[in-house]
Amino acid sequence: MVVSLTLVLAVLAGVLYALKRWNVWLKPSRQDSWIQVVERHPLGPRQSLMVVRVRHELFLLAVSTQGVQMLSRLDPDEAPVSLEKEASPASAS
Repeated sequence: MVVSLTLVLAVLAGVLYALKRWNVWLKPSRQDSWIQVVERHPLGPRQSLMVVRVRHELFLLAVSTQGVQMLSRLDPDEAPVSLEKEASPASAS
């Protein structure tokens, strides 16, 4: 009985670790969310650049262990075609 309970708890801990490790539950489930990560470009193990859409505006953010810093506001009309397809509100419908 104790061995079975230990095995079940170990499997549950492994599943929870895997979910946390791969950020499965942190991914947005809705396409109509008003904040969307459009693109992410890793620079190192804990540093990346992100293009984020907030409502109808695009922002370039630097993300690291020290925090998040807005580098610039991007013009949605001048965004590359790949960003427009991924983040345009019309494509979600």
